[in-house]
Amino acid sequence: MRKLIILLMILTVPASVFALGESFKRVGPMDVIKFKSGTYEIVGYIVEEDDESVTIIPERGGRLKIPRKVIGDIQHDAKEPKWISADEMVEGFTSQLLKLVEERSSFRVAKVTDKTVYLNTGKGKMDRTGWKANVYREGGEIVDPVTGDTLGREKQLVGTIQIVGEAETYSEALPVDTTVDVFREGDVGVFLRKKPTLVIANLTTVDGTESPFGKTISEGIIGKLSKSEHLTVLEPNQIGTLADELARQNAALDQTPSALEGQAAPNSGDSMLSTMQKLKADAVLVGTVGAAPREETATSENAYGDSRTVRTTRGSVSIRILDTKSGAVLYGGHYLVTYVERESHDGANY
Repeated sequence: MRKLIILLMILTVPASVFALGESFKRVGPMDVIKFKSGTYEIVGYIVEEDDESVTIIPERGGRLKIPRKVIGDIQHDAKEPKWISADEMVEGFTSQLLKLVEERSSFRVAKVTDKTVYLNTGKGKMDRTGWKANVYREGGEIVDPVTGDTLGREKQLVGTIQIVGEAETYSEALPVDTTVDVFREGDVGVFLRKKPTLVIANLTTVDGTESPFGKTISEGIIGKLSKSEHLTVLEPNQIGTLADELARQNAALDQTPSALEGQAAPNSGDSMLSTMQKLKADAVLVGTVGAAPREETATSENAYGDSRTVRTTRGSVSIRILDTKSGAVLYGGHYLVTYVERESHDGANY
């Protein structure tokens, strides 16, 4: 019989690697929800179903409660999670992020129905399905008292939406932890501002300790993003002790029920939000890896007697990018990652 398991914000390695008192994990084939409108679908793990709605933890993070009336079909256990190399994970994650900051990063709510929030931004260079964004309502003008120049408008946070599908000229989104009726036509949303500053903290284990595996992932992401002229990257050593503090706070959130269900509580936690607001940055990248990723070691010798050890580390990686002003999760990903190290002994012959 199919068993629905409340899961960690990380695709899991065996449950014994997590020191969490309960068996929170994400295992086995993923579920697929197809929508009545368009060809959109969401892949993830369904954690709750009733006559009115279906709640799913998408593979890209978040938690969506989807009304039955917009669902066309549900396929259980339809898609196997995929193991990828560390290089593939870094390349895929950074390329998606760079496409986001290089493209249009703001939008407006074009239409609101009893089911869906429609946005005036469609397909571009990337698939934004699964991305989250804050939506604001503009208020009165802010005027410079000396020059009389209009500096902008007041903005009030309305809520967070998650894109569930994209057409050529518009996107469909569902609200996260709120209802459709709080949004209005003309509300404005922002993914990331033009040329944002992004702080990258080292990925830790789920109990907040240093992880060589996580550090390898962090360094790979830093190396890729630092080459871009479209954003400014701040490394852990550039923000001092705040980097370690953020990493610990994020790991603690990964052990709370709401974080285990794929979202920070209430956004990223009050203490973590306070820490992020000390940063002169637009967003922060944090993440965790399995506390003890599975490791396999094989040693071989060549004809000269020289030996080589190949060490394969398998672990789960969870990454999220948080807005430093509100704490909202802008983007998240969960990956099953394989990292291969080769160590030669006495031998230039390998």
